[in-house]
Amino acid sequence: MHSNIALIFKKMINPRVGFLFLGIFAIVSLAWVIGGMIGVEDYGVLPLALVVGLLGALLIFRFPLIGMATMCFLVPLGPTTRLIGGERALTLAVGGLLFGIFVSRVLVFREKIKLDYISKIVFAYILWGFLSALWAYDPARSFNYGIRLLQMLAIYVLFLNYCQDKRQLDILTLSFIGGALVSSAVAFFGGMTYRTTQRITLSEFDPNNFALILCLAFILISYYFYRTRVAVFKLIFFLGAMIIGYTIIQAQSRGMWVAISLSLILSLILVFKNSQVIKRAFIATIILAGVIISGYYLGVINETVVSRFQTLFSDDVSTMTARRSDIWKVGLEMIKSNFLLGVGLKNFEVVYNYYALSTNILTAGFSRDPHNTFLGVIAETGIVGFFIFACMFIYIYRNIHRIANPLAYFVYTWLFLCFVLGNFSITNHFKFYFWIVLVLISLKLRLENQASLTVYKDKLL
Repeated sequence: MHSNIALIFKKMINPRVGFLFLGIFAIVSLAWVIGGMIGVEDYGVLPLALVVGLLGALLIFRFPLIGMATMCFLVPLGPTTRLIGGERALTLAVGGLLFGIFVSRVLVFREKIKLDYISKIVFAYILWGFLSALWAYDPARSFNYGIRLLQMLAIYVLFLNYCQDKRQLDILTLSFIGGALVSSAVAFFGGMTYRTTQRITLSEFDPNNFALILCLAFILISYYFYRTRVAVFKLIFFLGAMIIGYTIIQAQSRGMWVAISLSLILSLILVFKNSQVIKRAFIATIILAGVIISGYYLGVINETVVSRFQTLFSDDVSTMTARRSDIWKVGLEMIKSNFLLGVGLKNFEVVYNYYALSTNILTAGFSRDPHNTFLGVIAETGIVGFFIFACMFIYIYRNIHRIANPLAYFVYTWLFLCFVLGNFSITNHFKFYFWIVLVLISLKLRLENQASLTVYKDKLL
């Protein structure tokens, strides 16, 4: 009986139809979101938005890679589309559409779900996060953010299952770079900061997260700059790297300045024994140095940027570095009192005021974010949750050297270290781009070294 039903569905749902019937709700939702993004939400879904949403949904049905590339492109646009809204909603709509297709294929065609070691670790961390609601100060908050992490895991698994080869990975990576470049150009040339003393900042926008996205995009675009043999593409990648580099400077995120520079130095040390990699590494070093030098002469590095850089070494309580260290001191007190289990997933802000008052550290304000992903994880989920979470990064670090291509090995080592170091000054594991970057690195590890399949023997269930 079950096989007959499956056969009927197979006839109804085929590649030509593209799962049309299963996507009616997603089509309308996608069209509504697009209508909202172009400012017509007060007038309902206009025909143009409906047509665009319909065509987009059909394309995603037929070619899931388009949906993934769209998500990669949209994620870096978050900071500069925040004023008009819609980026996160559209990403969720596309992700939901892809997930619906994925689940339907698993149920109807009995396709195997591909999982890797990282996805299993994330699932274990999410379970522990849900469990932390039992002792959390605000259980509902822990539960809600556990649901958000499940959404992130679903996106990770989608990418893991749909991306099958290096060409597709290149498309996804270049889409991420493209989104970062557009976002960077809008911020840099939009009159918000260029040749002014104003830091890149928008309503409800964290320039530190923006800067980390751009740092990661800068590293990836350096990789494609060297890899391509076409002169026109080399010029495009070079100009793109310069624009992104200038915007990183203007974002004035000191933590990201340190992250991209220190990770480059550490990467050079780690790959020092490989002379081929060292020769290629100088390309990225020259580009980075060129951005800084030209930025100085073009006025991008102005007096305000220099003054902000100097605050890295200041203990003045009025500076954000001093305030951030005060937040970390409060976080350490939180950890001491809840070392084993933590205060509950995403409850750092909830209990911050209590520990700030008890330690008499009030200079940083109240209900503060931990400003450190790893500090936040151990404070909220205890040493148990931190151990589970850290296993993701340990696994990647232990396997990244297995990338066979010397250039890819250097660049992705730099990318990974910059990603890790950047998380020491911001909290972003509840954001889409954290998991997009993580899955891009994970896919690179798998696809770049197909000869070492034993490393990924856990990939298929």
